[in-house]
Amino acid sequence: MACTKARRWNARLSPARRPVRRRAGIAGDVRPGAAKSLRGMAEAAAVFAGKAVVQPAITYLVKKIVDRIPDGDLCKRLQQKLPFVEAILYAVDRQQTLSNPSLSEVVWQLRDAIQEAEDALDTLEFLDLKSSANNRSKVSLSSLLSSISRKFHVADSSRATENLKDALKNLDAVLDNAGRSLPAIYPSSCSHGKAHIQDSASIQEVTKELRTTIFGRLKEKDAIIDWLGVLTPNIRDQKLSLCAIVGAGGMGKTTLAQFVCQDKKVQDHFANKIIWADVSKIFDPKVLVRKISGSFNRYKASADGLDTIMTDKFLLVLDDARDDAQSERWQQFLDLIRKNAPMGGKILLTTQIRPVANAVEGQMPPDTYKCLELGGLDQENTLKLFNHHAFGDLSPSDCFELQLIGEQIARKLKGCPLLARTIGRHLQGNTDHARWNTILNHDIHKVDDVATEIKKVLRLSYESLSNEVQVCFRYCSIFPPHYKFKMEEMVEMWKLHLPKTTVSRIAQIGSLTTLRELNGFSVKRTDGHKITELKDLRKLQKVIVLDVQNVIDHTEASDAELDKKSDLKVLSLEWCADQASCDGRILNKLVPDSNLKHLVISGYNGTRPPLWMESKYFSNLVYLKLDGCVEWDKLPPFGYLWTLKHLFLKNLPKLEYIASSSYSTVVYGYRDTSPDVLPPHLITFVVKNCLGLSELPSLPFSLRYLDIDRVGMSSLPTMCTHMGRRRVSLVESQLSILNVESCNLLVSLNGFLQEEHCRVLTVLSLVCCHMLISLPDASDFKRMSKLESIRIIECNRLSSLGGLEALSHLKILRIEHCANLVTTSSRLPPASDESTYLKLETLEIDDHQLLAISPIRNLCLTKKLIILEREKMAELPLEWLLQNRSHLEHIEISNAELLKSLPNMHEWHTLRSMLLHNTPLLQSLPLMPPNLWVLDINGCCNELHGECQSGGSEWSKICRIHSCNITPKI
Repeated sequence: MACTKARRWNARLSPARRPVRRRAGIAGDVRPGAAKSLRGMAEAAAVFAGKAVVQPAITYLVKKIVDRIPDGDLCKRLQQKLPFVEAILYAVDRQQTLSNPSLSEVVWQLRDAIQEAEDALDTLEFLDLKSSANNRSKVSLSSLLSSISRKFHVADSSRATENLKDALKNLDAVLDNAGRSLPAIYPSSCSHGKAHIQDSASIQEVTKELRTTIFGRLKEKDAIIDWLGVLTPNIRDQKLSLCAIVGAGGMGKTTLAQFVCQDKKVQDHFANKIIWADVSKIFDPKVLVRKISGSFNRYKASADGLDTIMTDKFLLVLDDARDDAQSERWQQFLDLIRKNAPMGGKILLTTQIRPVANAVEGQMPPDTYKCLELGGLDQENTLKLFNHHAFGDLSPSDCFELQLIGEQIARKLKGCPLLARTIGRHLQGNTDHARWNTILNHDIHKVDDVATEIKKVLRLSYESLSNEVQVCFRYCSIFPPHYKFKMEEMVEMWKLHLPKTTVSRIAQIGSLTTLRELNGFSVKRTDGHKITELKDLRKLQKVIVLDVQNVIDHTEASDAELDKKSDLKVLSLEWCADQASCDGRILNKLVPDSNLKHLVISGYNGTRPPLWMESKYFSNLVYLKLDGCVEWDKLPPFGYLWTLKHLFLKNLPKLEYIASSSYSTVVYGYRDTSPDVLPPHLITFVVKNCLGLSELPSLPFSLRYLDIDRVGMSSLPTMCTHMGRRRVSLVESQLSILNVESCNLLVSLNGFLQEEHCRVLTVLSLVCCHMLISLPDASDFKRMSKLESIRIIECNRLSSLGGLEALSHLKILRIEHCANLVTTSSRLPPASDESTYLKLETLEIDDHQLLAISPIRNLCLTKKLIILEREKMAELPLEWLLQNRSHLEHIEISNAELLKSLPNMHEWHTLRSMLLHNTPLLQSLPLMPPNLWVLDINGCCNELHGECQSGGSEWSKICRIHSCNITPKI
């Protein structure tokens, strides 16, 4: 409803200081006084969002009361007075409340009158609802309404009708007062404001007459004159041609067009047929045609006059076009010009919006369209323009020092004529060096006087925007300067977000036929909540359907007509966990449109996937997630889904395999010549909690992320051995992240680590693979030239790190809860000291004894050491630390309960931070590293803590450390 819309905008624009309603049973009125508070007047300007809200609000009230109050004259008068409202709101939009007390008071009166009428109407509709509830004998609703009525003292119907009449008469009187206030709001003329309303683009219409000095733009001018055919008058071109001048605001597009029109050769060529027309912010072909014909005959401005105007060659300048939303309107306008211009003609269009030029280009043949991108002036002409306005009749050489400052200011302007002209005029006649330096050394847009002048010029551009875009512009201005946000975030800010539980309580949501997204529609078996509510939501782009088990039968499912929603891109169908057995025909009838991009099926306990998922139905599917379908034991092949990039299979405990093409031919009756089981362009493949799945299909070379968790396979899958007509040797695998977790039957990685699998692998994670014995040898690891991170956790039987030393680019190594590595290495003969190329950024282990196994013992270039010690450490691994001291930057040990002393570190020049936790036996500190920046010792003894205070024996060792934190054990 319009009134609801007005309230919503009220809350949005002034959430913190929304005035208390009058005559609504609430005491007090916080409306500001006689305009003595600037804050109050500013708030008044935020009461309404503009005529886009208020005019529909009043129209809505009038429409609703027609059947209730027979006073047709009153309703008619209210509608006739809407222009007064528009003129007032235009003044509000121009922020005149700050300087006009009369306007501020009128705004408050208008707001109160509308809300008073709205309250009276709400009361009548409430009484209608109560009467309807009584007539239907719905005791619970009737009793609820009765209690509300008693609480808020709702009157009877006759009294409520009288209240509504009084409220409308008050609104009528307020509108009369608004009309009488217009001369005070617009002192020059009462009709002045109305003229602004009719077409804000004509507030200060520019003419073809050039009234300023031009610097530069000769190259652009010559290009346009050449395009006009002025230099070749004997060559007759009978086609209608158009040149679009596109550039940012303030770059001089209009000035360039004037520059061209002022040229003597152009004037001689087109005689008196140079036509200048400003384009309205809402592009209307009929209005523009009237402007064109009116420029020649002010008493007869119509389309009929075009045939006499355009019988000969002409130049039409369309200045400041902004509306790109209706390309068919441009087609309508250009067709009308072509019809009345048999001898052809030239159109020069200026716009700062690139899509406008694109829209026009689409209506012109390629050989009749030209686009001129207008950038900034060069430095020389920028300085000339600045000097012209800054020094006036004086010669810059007479003010040598100011000239030098002016040159530096001009360089900051980046060739923008508007800034050069504005700042030059601002400094004109001012010889104060301090003022010139202020402009030079500060952000030009933040200098108050300059910013004010620029805003005055740019105000015209703002007023040319549509009402909706103006509101959006004001909303964006709430954010601080340089605030960065994504376009998606901006769109989300305009949406109404409701929790899933709230959406589920809304009955008959299907009446919101323009709904785009529906997050959390819970299906019930009661009227107003059935799945058939989706039938008329033709514009849905995203819908999450919960409790699908409440769909009664396949006929009701079919009536949802998901397949007729061509805009639907995201669909999620979710069943409750404690459902009974499902009718497979229901899911078969919930077939979405073939253009769907994102599909989720969750919690379904039917025995097989829907038929529409087992065929070549989807042509654009990008994301597919199948979760909690506990009865499925097989899946159809996915190789036909050429567009699918992300596939998630989760919580499918009975799943045994994904069907191959031969299987699908026998079971599903689907024939496919491609042997691919997985989509050929798959990027993400996640398989979790599928313990019955003993084997995964071959992986496509496009795969980048593979996550396998709790899957009953004994070996990793291989890559596809075919690529259609392309040879495998010519295609490289894109797999960069491999995560394998809780695969208890996995023994080895050797079958997977073929050369084509691992050239770009960067992250390898192995967690809870209890049967894994060893990592690949050096020859396999050497192929992984880009592997940067390895994580090995709770691999209990792992006895060897294999050829880990061959990973020349490894940066992060993390090993935890792999006790057999230490046990096995202690039984092996000492490894020969062989060099390693490993240059680790971070080594993270949970047992310091791992520093003694190969190849970790040979590391000498490590930067960070983190020991999350499970056992109590008695001493630091001095030999390993000395081996890496020339590169070591960070040491962290979590459990040093038995540590009594630290080695001498005064020659460890690279160490920047050291963290020791739980050190109750540590009695003293050695000489600290000279560049140590952070020292954190937690849980030390009280003696050490005391000696580390100012004046203590240890104070001299730590006093130069920037961040030093030594805390005793509690």
